[in-house]
Amino acid sequence: MASAGFTGKGTVLSIGSGGTSETFTPILQMKTFQFSGQTIKFDDITNVNSPVQANAAFEEAIPALVSGGQFTTSGVFLPSDPGQIAMSAAFNGVLTDFKVQLPKGPGQSVHPAFVAVMVNAGRQTLAGCMQNMIYSGITATIAG
Repeated sequence: MASAGFTGKGTVLSIGSGGTSETFTPILQMKTFQFSGQTIKFDDITNVNSPVQANAAFEEAIPALVSGGQFTTSGVFLPSDPGQIAMSAAFNGVLTDFKVQLPKGPGQSVHPAFVAVMVNAGRQTLAGCMQNMIYSGITATIAG
């Protein structure tokens, strides 16, 4: 059986306006998306009553915190784009909803996140190239 899949062409990243009747504005010209994935942090609960193995206490841990992870996106800077303007404004410590719409089907999800890193109108030299491109992008910490 052949493998199945699809490309990310047509993926839309949108930023929410907030409020009870929230609307989403597409962020144009994004090129890359990367999700770090969720992680669980554990607390060490090793104590004097922990099981012993080879004359040493066996380390014990319990799951304590779940992190939603981060997503990072970058693309071509377009200063007139309402989505990129809203993305810049979201770098303020306020929880903001982001929506990722994947092509070909119902692969849509909403992620509330804090914009943790803002890259806006910064010139980056592409590796191995003599060209400079003006990029825009964010790293957002997913809150739930």
